[in-house]
Amino acid sequence: MSNDIGGIDRRDMPVGTGSTTAPRRDAGQSQGGQATTSANPAAGAVQITDTADKLSKLEQTLHNLPEIDSERVARISTALAQGTYKPDAQKIADGLLKSEQVLAQLPAAKA
Repeated sequence: MSNDIGGIDRRDMPVGTGSTTAPRRDAGQSQGGQATTSANPAAGAVQITDTADKLSKLEQTLHNLPEIDSERVARISTALAQGTYKPDAQKIADGLLKSEQVLAQLPAAKA
């Protein structure tokens, strides 16, 4: 299973590495360039959005799952050995077509 998000493999990266300083802005300026009326209550504090928190939890759940379903492999191996494994060609074809349709909707990779 890959843990590659945005082209960066972070599996072995310890928490807390990297820079702890935020990009500097002129005093009194917000991101849009307008003056702000309240001071930054916790300079250097990190805020995680709900989406990022959910993605982090999902990533951890996926990380804890086995990469191979050993029970399924055993069932299929037994069926193959006994000659009783009958794959559904229509289901396989439908899955391949669906995968192609999903992949066709992704933006093209830039060279």
